[in-house]
Amino acid sequence: MRATAASHDHPRSIHNCMTFYDQSTPWITHVSAQRIDVYRTAEEVDGWRERWGKPVVVDECGYEGDIDQGWGNLTGEELVRRCWEGAVRGGYVAHGETYLNEAEELWWSKGGELIGSSPERMAFLDRVIGEAPGGALDPLPSDWDVPWGGVAEHQLIGYFGFMRPRFREVVLGEGEWAVDVIDTWAMTIERMPGTHVGAVRVPLPGRQYMAVRLTRVEHPGVDAVDGGSR
Repeated sequence: MRATAASHDHPRSIHNCMTFYDQSTPWITHVSAQRIDVYRTAEEVDGWRERWGKPVVVDECGYEGDIDQGWGNLTGEELVRRCWEGAVRGGYVAHGETYLNEAEELWWSKGGELIGSSPERMAFLDRVIGEAPGGALDPLPSDWDVPWGGVAEHQLIGYFGFMRPRFREVVLGEGEWAVDVIDTWAMTIERMPGTHVGAVRVPLPGRQYMAVRLTRVEHPGVDAVDGGSR
């Protein structure tokens, strides 16, 4: 879901504060959202997409930093978690930093040098999204505890956030699939041996911030045979 505009025009939105402007207004091309709750913002992205039928940019979900305000003292881990959560739900989440320094200049407003732990991990997320067919993720039917996004029938990503399972049973779609385990904090991708059909038990390390990526394996002219791992 992408905003479009004529050659003489540009994307338009109204950035909310405590309440939303009517995002269904025809001249608004996309939703520009900031945090509406101390904890939940990125988790609302798929609902906002469905409600308004427009792309969702979360341009203020909180910042990595250490100032006195709750919106500006997130850990790098939490900011990265929110960015992954929003991306898998089909949104676009912005990054920022609000670390105190001797000059009393926050990067958020003055620029300068990024010192946090999230920028390189945001670049890693951008790489993963870029590897999806079409270079974007859409929200997909999800488990009650794990959001799934991607490109249906081609590539799916499930994100576990602050949960830390030791394994996950995943029911696969039709065909044959490769399975990757992504550590979104360590920025590693490990592929499980073989390819899989029907269902697969995915071993996980019991750490937070893990994701599972399923990629359909194409065999032109050959149908995959159900029954387990190959």
